[in-house]
Amino acid sequence: MEAVKPFNIHFRDLSDHSAARPLLVGPTVISVIHDNAANVTSAGGKLREEFGIANENCIIHTLNLIVDDAMVSYNDLIALQREVIGKIKMSASLKESLRRQCEVEGIAFRMPKMASKTRFMGNFDMFVRF
Repeated sequence: MEAVKPFNIHFRDLSDHSAARPLLVGPTVISVIHDNAANVTSAGGKLREEFGIANENCIIHTLNLIVDDAMVSYNDLIALQREVIGKIKMSASLKESLRRQCEVEGIAFRMPKMASKTRFMGNFDMFVRF
């Protein structure tokens, strides 16, 4: 198998808001797994064409999109739960009431978790935690 020539990928590290900087990718890169965003898929196609690097859509990301589509009929319930969790998080008295109610019921108190739209199974986590 012919070695793939090294190239630079410019990326932005959003965690520290730094400027884009090059990342050297050497001949050991044989595949890139990514989400289904059009710009990323297009970039993957260019990697394949120019450097022979395979690129695949992430199956977990695809599964998450399928689950999100299946939950469309629950959008009203999800919106209501997000609203309730938001109010609880912003109110010390509501948090304390929930904590006391958990004590009465003999349930360990766990702060309700707001779903992240970009996190895999975020709505599921929100429902389980609430």
